[in-house]
Amino acid sequence: MRVKNKSPLFLQKINQSVLRFLGLNFGIIAVDKDCLVLDINKIAEEYLGFQSEAVIYKKLDSNFFYPCLKKTMTTGEMSVKKEVINGNILKVTFLPINDETGVIGALVILENISEWEKKLEMIELLDKQLDKLLDSIYDGIVISDARGYILKVNKAYEFLAGITKEEFVGKHIDTLTNEGYFKKSMTARVIATKKSDSMMQELGKSGRIALISGMPVFNDKNELWRVIVTVRDMSELEKIKAKLENVKSENISLRKELSFDQVTYSEKMNKILNLGKTVAKTDITVLITGESGVGKDVLARYIHEQSSRKEYPFISINCGAIPENLLESELFGYEKGAFTGAEAKGKKGLLDMAQKGTFVFDEVGDLPLSLQGKLLGLLQDKEFYRVGGTEPIHADIRFIACTNKDLDAMVEQGLFRADLFYRLNIVNINIPPLRERKEEITPLIWIFLKKFNKKYNKNKRIDQSLIDLLNKYDWPGNIRELQNVIERLVVISTSDLITEEFLPSYMMDLIKDAKKEENCQAGLEEILNKVEKEMLIKAYRQGGNTRTAAKILGISQSSMVKKMKKHNLDYKDMKVLSKVQKNSCS
Repeated sequence: MRVKNKSPLFLQKINQSVLRFLGLNFGIIAVDKDCLVLDINKIAEEYLGFQSEAVIYKKLDSNFFYPCLKKTMTTGEMSVKKEVINGNILKVTFLPINDETGVIGALVILENISEWEKKLEMIELLDKQLDKLLDSIYDGIVISDARGYILKVNKAYEFLAGITKEEFVGKHIDTLTNEGYFKKSMTARVIATKKSDSMMQELGKSGRIALISGMPVFNDKNELWRVIVTVRDMSELEKIKAKLENVKSENISLRKELSFDQVTYSEKMNKILNLGKTVAKTDITVLITGESGVGKDVLARYIHEQSSRKEYPFISINCGAIPENLLESELFGYEKGAFTGAEAKGKKGLLDMAQKGTFVFDEVGDLPLSLQGKLLGLLQDKEFYRVGGTEPIHADIRFIACTNKDLDAMVEQGLFRADLFYRLNIVNINIPPLRERKEEITPLIWIFLKKFNKKYNKNKRIDQSLIDLLNKYDWPGNIRELQNVIERLVVISTSDLITEEFLPSYMMDLIKDAKKEENCQAGLEEILNKVEKEMLIKAYRQGGNTRTAAKILGISQSSMVKKMKKHNLDYKDMKVLSKVQKNSCS
């Protein structure tokens, strides 16, 4: 330190302050209380563009230093400013040096933040681009952090909710809920469960009815990072949905009114749809399996609609719904005089009607053994014969089979031909039951509500508490059962708001039983955890260390350590307990 006429205590204070920043890539200028330069390091010389000899023992009174430096000397408080010097963006910190008499000097610390500023500019640019992207989306978007503070709101949400970004951004979701912007917070629900969810809600200020869906976003450590909430105006959705053709069968009607794009929210179903799109590009035979009512027929139509055959017929036959003696003629058709009672001119079968399109063998597990061989020939040769006919007919058809039965087991029991099974099972798509994809229940509820409100000229609404109950039910009849329940509720409810009092009694009983089972399970887990913790403590007291305690319990030492962490047992505290135990016994 090149200082003259200064006391040893002063020098000690200055040196102590300078030493704090040694080894850091900072420029440092030390000045006394009169702003005379006592020392300057090489980095500061480079930043400022002059040699130390030019400023040592001279007053640091440059325009960009002196005002803040004088303020620091006067107030004794640190100050910070940003300056562009010689092409570098510098963060300049004025740090007072004090002793018992007050301020005796200061350090001027120069940090080059040019690279950080460039990165900050890039972040700001990306942030603006993200805003533009969000504002281009039709649905309302609200993004919050893992604590529940709002980070982003797009223009669509401003319009739908009747608010401005300034009202939302930076506020906590609980504050907004208390201020009446919405009754229940989807963001808070996702933060609590860390799972995707959806619900119908009236937006506070605008009064619009919207379908609100929340999705958690996790970081590389699998920790909750962001929550993205989408808001879809259901009244607008009503206007843009195309009218769907009327068909005879209720099941076919359901296929036409529901598209997977409307109801799919689970990861499982997204994977199934992706596989469906892939196989749709070919004419490979597909076997769709799953419980009754899961939507096998809907997936079959989806594959047809995604294929090059979508402009041609989609024909489905329920193999168990038609008597065996009529099924063959209905399927293949017949020539004139083929059997008693046949039409004089003969008749084309369903396969003729499906040419260039898609044919579905629904409930193929119910196909009689007598016809299974003919189906195998059809699949292998792409040809069929009408009943009583001798000329083969080429089948330019894509085949799909559906079943809720275990065909593999039926093959073992001799109820289904093994060669036909292997021919059908080239690509098997299994649709999980609705209880395993509960994310779809709420969207389905609103789709069915809309359908039956229209059918019966009603304007019914469903209470959110009832929706929560319906989400707890296991739906053994899957989508078909859900559809029937919603239709019943629309018809029998005596008020415009449908509540749980209109649920069938059997459903209420099952929901209550499920709640009891959940409570029992939670109670059992609590007891097991308590017993495990007590055994860990007892074994450690007896053994004195984790190795011996693990041997006493018959587990590995690593398992012992993991279980102690699980129950927040600190081994240092355990050692104290162990010594106390031993002393008390001596």
